[in-house]
Amino acid sequence: MEHIYCDDYPNVMHWKAVQEFTIEQASLLLAGLDPFDFKEGLDSVKQINHSRWKLAHGYALSLETSIRRGILTPIICAKYVYNEFLNEMSATKIDPNDRTETMSYRHTIITRSSLNQWVTNENVILVLPYRAKKNPSPYYSRNQYRR
Repeated sequence: MEHIYCDDYPNVMHWKAVQEFTIEQASLLLAGLDPFDFKEGLDSVKQINHSRWKLAHGYALSLETSIRRGILTPIICAKYVYNEFLNEMSATKIDPNDRTETMSYRHTIITRSSLNQWVTNENVILVLPYRAKKNPSPYYSRNQYRR
């Protein structure tokens, strides 16, 4: 299993108890970024030209593709649409297999266990803190989101 090591890995201990993630949150965490640090999620990471923005977006596309192919089962799969009646944007449930619909990364939800299984089965390259390379410990195992 390959890893990408970085010096600017954030403290993400506050995510350890979270059991469900949006595609956006999961992709940012996989890229070694704390979703709480980026108000507009993937858009923010790209706008500031973060060194790992392409990696985060790539993870989001990979997660979407895996959901569409039935490899990863979402709790809810949603799209974001303009509701003329309410004059606002809202999330609407969609069929994951319907490729005519654009999946919302902010509203489609997956579980921690399905994410862990996907990371393992698909040999996803994880971003880890550089200190894990110097001092490997059980905490920085192959699957950092398991605990």
